[in-house]
Amino acid sequence: MTWSGFTVEGGSLIEGLVGFVLAIGTIIVGTWVAMVAYHGYKRSENPSALFLAAGIALTSAGYTGTRILVPTTGGSSLLTDAVASAVQFAGLVLVLYAVYGRPERRTRYVLGGTFIGAGLLALVPFVLVEVFGMTLSAGTTGANGPTAVLGAFITIQALRGYSRYGNRSMRWLAIGIALLTFVPFLVLELLTLFRSTLAISDARGLSLVLFTELVGVLAILLSLQIDEQR
Repeated sequence: MTWSGFTVEGGSLIEGLVGFVLAIGTIIVGTWVAMVAYHGYKRSENPSALFLAAGIALTSAGYTGTRILVPTTGGSSLLTDAVASAVQFAGLVLVLYAVYGRPERRTRYVLGGTFIGAGLLALVPFVLVEVFGMTLSAGTTGANGPTAVLGAFITIQALRGYSRYGNRSMRWLAIGIALLTFVPFLVLELLTLFRSTLAISDARGLSLVLFTELVGVLAILLSLQIDEQR
């Protein structure tokens, strides 16, 4: 089973279409959420809101869009995983910096480090497969694993902020980041590991992952709306 390009073995045409609709929905809602965050920046001129908008756009719409665009242009599944994970990693770093950093300072260094880190991450699956001779599945895990870990870290930090200050927007941000990153990673890994024993088609499994990600984007939208009401 692989996310890339919706290349699945098994499953009806309807299941495949459901997955595609969920992916497009994630891109649309992710773009909408990024626009909400950007409008918040326009009103407040707070650099944190701008970083948050860019981070959300990359983490959700950019990530899902890359997974559709790269295979459409002939890219391999390994390239798709590498590029998509790098895009999401960059978005997560920007979200983390928006919430916990000081965006008014050293912006160039942060952006430079973010995209250098994302570029290095994109090389990981190729190194694992081409240099160390590991399987394609291992290369995929190597690409997606770091973003899952970073997503888990942001989730924990947001939950700590909610626990300390009672800020409901932080709770929904934590839920959204979790559903966009390490939860889909774990679900896809489990489905891949137990695919021989689970009576579930690849298309249906990917639809489950996509639905989880879409709910995650909606949770982040709720987080932003709560912030606007404060």
